[in-house]
Amino acid sequence: RGKVDGEYGHVVCSRHRRQHAAYIRNMAEDRLTGYIWFATNATINGVAITAAGYWNGTTIVNASTGLPAFAGDPFIYYGEDSVLYCAIATGIYTWSSATSTWSLLSPSTVTSTTINGLMTAYGYLYAWGSFTSIGGTTALGMARWTGAAWEALGSGISAGTVARMAAANGVIYAAGGGWGTVGGLTPLDNVAAWDGSSWTAFPANPPNTGTPALDSVYVMASADGSLTLTWTSAVSPFGTTMTV
Repeated sequence: RGKVDGEYGHVVCSRHRRQHAAYIRNMAEDRLTGYIWFATNATINGVAITAAGYWNGTTIVNASTGLPAFAGDPFIYYGEDSVLYCAIATGIYTWSSATSTWSLLSPSTVTSTTINGLMTAYGYLYAWGSFTSIGGTTALGMARWTGAAWEALGSGISAGTVARMAAANGVIYAAGGGWGTVGGLTPLDNVAAWDGSSWTAFPANPPNTGTPALDSVYVMASADGSLTLTWTSAVSPFGTTMTV
């Protein structure tokens, strides 16, 4: 399957791990080199990848130095800050092309499960998932990195997970499943907006969705700054899209 990820709509593809012993969760393009990066523990075109690698247009290259062995659900992301990130269960790592080595973004260790995604927007690195703390900072499901410390986005989610985040028009949007509350608010359909200081309900909640399960809601920001929300439901099993 495929989905669009990131503030400017970068294409990301994935294969479900229950169908494949070794899989690629997502891919990211390094826009300086054009290389396509991925995280896996598979052998591709005869090259053994132990954690991360890339396609340089000609061949597959193993680029795992500095990363722990592949485990959990790693997430590769190339930020608008021109930094390549890899989020795994033990923390978030950044890639140095000068040394061909990954280094831990310290502190960034998460507790309680994993990170579902990363995004750079408005001068911050955002991380989301179902964690309860990151880098020693209590943050329920969502946090942002200032360059020096992690900050929680209000009181976060009371339960469930954050599946997607996106940025548009100065606002951070989040979608997920089984939240209960976010910032003390009970949002319809587990979609909410963060203005930098507080959470509000999504301004135009999608109809007929019920409570979406993880991966049933996709939040995406297009290049023109508008926000597109795509979801699936019993009413619309093949997906419906709304732009605001």
